[in-house]
Amino acid sequence: MKYLSIELKQFKHLPLSNTDYFYMEMSDPVQIILGISGSGKTSLLKQLTVFPPLQSDFKKTGSKTLVVEHNKVVYTLKTVFTPSTKHSFIVDKQNLNEGGTLTVQKELYLYCLFYSFFTHFCMFFIQSVISFSLKIVLIILISRQ
Repeated sequence: MKYLSIELKQFKHLPLSNTDYFYMEMSDPVQIILGISGSGKTSLLKQLTVFPPLQSDFKKTGSKTLVVEHNKVVYTLKTVFTPSTKHSFIVDKQNLNEGGTLTVQKELYLYCLFYSFFTHFCMFFIQSVISFSLKIVLIILISRQ
């Protein structure tokens, strides 16, 4: 699966930038996110999953839109928080989750993207190990100077 773009509206976890909007296109195979401690790098990394975000990470009218490519098919996965949460799973301009329910959204993840909770757990674990390892390397490099 290839991540093409992510858009976060009314996202709470970018405290140092004083913004609640974030958009990033991922056109290169490697993306580098730099920032000081507490700037929201890990929070952004946690949003790079096809699973819907937690409402607690967003303000009342927040949303997350993630565009991914899998087996040469482009999927737009969207969650909008309004008084009620609505999910969209868009393929070829058609929303396959017309009811906007979380249950159907998860079934579509598994059916179309072969992405399950187990896959999500493994990816999050790997992200955590990499993030921790990079912090250790940076601390070692800084302490040697």
